[in-house]
Amino acid sequence: MASTPPTPKTTAEKIHIQQNIFRKFRADYSELPICGLFGSYGHGKSSLGNSLYNVVNTTEHAFVKPFPTSPDDQSKTMEWTSATITSGNVNKLKIYDNKGVGVLDKKTLKNVEDQIRGLCKDGNKVDWTASRGILDELALRVGWTKTQDPIHVCIFVFSGDNVESITRYAAFIEVLRKTGVDPIVVITKKDIANDSLETYVQALHYDRDYIFMLQNYVSDEEYQEQQREEDNLVLWRLLNRILATAELSAKRRKDIGQKNCTIL
Repeated sequence: MASTPPTPKTTAEKIHIQQNIFRKFRADYSELPICGLFGSYGHGKSSLGNSLYNVVNTTEHAFVKPFPTSPDDQSKTMEWTSATITSGNVNKLKIYDNKGVGVLDKKTLKNVEDQIRGLCKDGNKVDWTASRGILDELALRVGWTKTQDPIHVCIFVFSGDNVESITRYAAFIEVLRKTGVDPIVVITKKDIANDSLETYVQALHYDRDYIFMLQNYVSDEEYQEQQREEDNLVLWRLLNRILATAELSAKRRKDIGQKNCTIL
């Protein structure tokens, strides 16, 4: 599928967004923005993480994959991993590619809530939950297992099937609101999607500015050919939204006296 040629309007928009993002990157952050990718296995979380990681430096460096993927779309993220976007050798945005979600039961939703919660940075206090046992608590305290940071922005990644499928994730999306701000919804593989962005907006009763659609292919060849124009602009829009939402999330936590801790 050929990419749509850029228009002067889209080119100008991308330049404006890039300038805004790099202006934010030049600012000193009181805390590093943390973005978490959530969704079912095989819906494109890792590919999206790779695309976001590369979009800032795609004109300067070869496409790299900090998050493992497979060409047959059968890759499953079984354990969370992270990568950090840098600008001028300074960390500017950390991305967590979280474990894929299977059955949407209470235990799964609780585990997702734990992932969002992460480890509070207020001294050595850890905000434990009932789902962790004594051995789990001990393992975390002595450093036997890794812990995430609290997440500022949650992104729900959903493969472009149909609106009926995504509405089944209403409870899951509600859990992602535990950051205190609405999660961002990314519909991948838009070339096979049966519905338009507006249809998703109406079905989810969601703010249009928080839903994005892109093809999100995983290989560097496909990235160059398919995403170079259409998806590249969407990725810049998405990155801009992530940073703006992270600022809002941090401000809300600060306003309620819980700086560096997730709202739960």
